[in-house]
Amino acid sequence: MIVKISRTYLLLALAASLVLSPLPYSAVAMVLLLLQGYSFWRPLRAELALAFTLSTLVLLPLLLEPVAGMPFSAFLVIPALPLLDHALRKNAAGQLPRRWQLGRSATDLLIALAASLVAVLIAGTLLALPTLAVTSALLIAYVIALVAYNLWAIPKVPLEESTTWTRVVAGNSGTVDFVAKGKGRLGLHLCLRSPYDWLQLEPTRLHLAGEEAKIRMSLTPPLAGPTQPQIEASTIDPWGLTQTNQILRPLELYVIPRARYARWLARRYLEQTTPGAGAVAVTPPSRALRGERGGMEYYGSRLYEPGDPLRHIDWKHTLKLQRFVVKEHIEGRTQSAIIAVNLAVKDAEEADRLAYDLITSALTFAAEAVPTALAAYTHEATLMATPVSDPRETLKRTLKLAQNIVLIQFAERFLQPPDIEALRRAKGKLEQAKTESGQKLVEILQLQLDALQQAAKGHPATRALTQAAERTRPPAMIAVISRWNHDAEALVLALEKLKKRGFRSMAVDIKGISPAHSLISTQR
Repeated sequence: MIVKISRTYLLLALAASLVLSPLPYSAVAMVLLLLQGYSFWRPLRAELALAFTLSTLVLLPLLLEPVAGMPFSAFLVIPALPLLDHALRKNAAGQLPRRWQLGRSATDLLIALAASLVAVLIAGTLLALPTLAVTSALLIAYVIALVAYNLWAIPKVPLEESTTWTRVVAGNSGTVDFVAKGKGRLGLHLCLRSPYDWLQLEPTRLHLAGEEAKIRMSLTPPLAGPTQPQIEASTIDPWGLTQTNQILRPLELYVIPRARYARWLARRYLEQTTPGAGAVAVTPPSRALRGERGGMEYYGSRLYEPGDPLRHIDWKHTLKLQRFVVKEHIEGRTQSAIIAVNLAVKDAEEADRLAYDLITSALTFAAEAVPTALAAYTHEATLMATPVSDPRETLKRTLKLAQNIVLIQFAERFLQPPDIEALRRAKGKLEQAKTESGQKLVEILQLQLDALQQAAKGHPATRALTQAAERTRPPAMIAVISRWNHDAEALVLALEKLKKRGFRSMAVDIKGISPAHSLISTQR
């Protein structure tokens, strides 16, 4: 209501100046009236509306000076101040905070507003325009009063947040909510920012007017994540003149290493599947995942599930446990698997992810009763190349093997593995060209192929895979767990040769690593 009265007053004052003031005052008044009408028809953006309102208030006393006289005309701007108040509030709703610095500071708007009004004051004094100088002084006093009121009404720490805690496995995603509430007497515009790329906030901008605001944190913490993530909060007063920055610590975060979680899963599985007097090996995957086992070789016993044939009931364990137990059998030639693992990584984050992928891969094969071999190596030597054995024993070996991960800072940078098939296709096409330039390119490609084969020949990855494959009857699956650093070329060539012998391969994805598409495509 006050804003409407103030706007009506401004329009009447401009109309009076248009009728009663001489040129060029009446011309300026006409332009301002037309702009006011245009702003009614098509509202301006908040920042443009603020600039237009401030300019109109500065010019209004000058336009009324021939009618009202000086210095009384300068005080005619006071009834129009609610328009400036309204424009400031509207602009503050979408205003961005200034660069983040802990504590209280002026916003960019206050700095620009103060500089503009001081410049007008100096210009009015130098040009001997006392009306202009007095008008700017009144506006400066109004801004100073607003800032003083903000400093009184808004405490130095304007926000209070609820605290909570959560436990997340490193690399896994989770969501946590917390509540923020303003402590001052005024409604505040709140802007939140996360300094971490793994923690996102929603919403990041909101208005606090006495009520609590619920904020959601979506996080995927790394291994080295902080125990108390900090959130940078900026509160802006209702007029957008001052901002107060503070740190929020709403969360106690417990990051569980992937490797520790995988070891816990593996040990729990081994405990549950350990055969003993009256014990039943309980396999975690459901029947839908593991399929029906109908071979001749005894695999183990488990609790009865609806649909199991009665001829498979293990009566001895059933009578002993007072619960129906059935026997499971597998075919004599179950497809086996080889876990090929590169134990050389560059930092603790990669080591944690590598240990997780190694143990969980072995755990998956154990749960599916897939006989498994191990081929482990570093950048210097072959550590292990076992024959195919019981997957539970392989799982036990991986628990020990995960302790042998090597951290090393490689001097060289490693590119994507070469596409061997593409090189050979290009060589074959060039050989058909029968041109001199083509033959030179053929020689270059052959040199590249020879160099790759020579480098891979004595590599620990090649030796480990070859030794494990010699003890494994194809067809078999090779699960490759690698950072694709020193072993990239050797892996591509070794897996290509094993493919011709009937082996298939798949790359176990380590987060942040994209295995070469050429390797995956050639092994399908």
